[in-house]
Amino acid sequence: VEQLVLDVTANFSPTLVTITAPDAPVRIGTLQPGEPLRGDGPRTAIITPPGTQGRFTVDAPADAGLRFAAGVDGSKDRAAKPDVHFEVWVDGEAAWRQVANPGRTRHDRRWFEGSLPLGAAPRAHTVELRTTADDPEGAAGLPGWSRVRVVQETRVARQPAARATPNLLVLVIDTCRADHLGAYGAAPSPSPTLDAFARDGLLFRH
Repeated sequence: VEQLVLDVTANFSPTLVTITAPDAPVRIGTLQPGEPLRGDGPRTAIITPPGTQGRFTVDAPADAGLRFAAGVDGSKDRAAKPDVHFEVWVDGEAAWRQVANPGRTRHDRRWFEGSLPLGAAPRAHTVELRTTADDPEGAAGLPGWSRVRVVQETRVARQPAARATPNLLVLVIDTCRADHLGAYGAAPSPSPTLDAFARDGLLFRH
């Protein structure tokens, strides 16, 4: 279970984040690195042009973790443009790196999700979000960070199944017609495993 401690993106302000921006300002905006249907659509992001850096401090509780996503909203053509480099530094040490170039490969037209532990003991941490490019003027696109947040993790033992406290399993299948499953009358059945599951469980006809 994750409990939100600090949402950096939602609470972005000069008092929360110290910015080093030699050529362009760091600001809140919207970036869309990829296709919305794949989960890579527009998000509110801390836009960090190449050469900029965002820094914030947080009093993290025990078992805290840092969650974030990095992406480049750029041209989808195949023109040769410099890569964008993302780095996350925690307490003066590099903890995460990612290179992205949406013009070079379609696989980079997405949000790169990241997760870092902040330690088992409560303490203050300094986190830096760095964005660079070999040629900031001609970089592959506009980079930024989304859903930057600090969370506290709590682990709960899995509940053993019993008659009084059964476990519930929900299977969700997209674009599958019920009459194409053996459990609903298809013959010969193309779904013997699901048919067996239906025989041992509760089957809804409607």
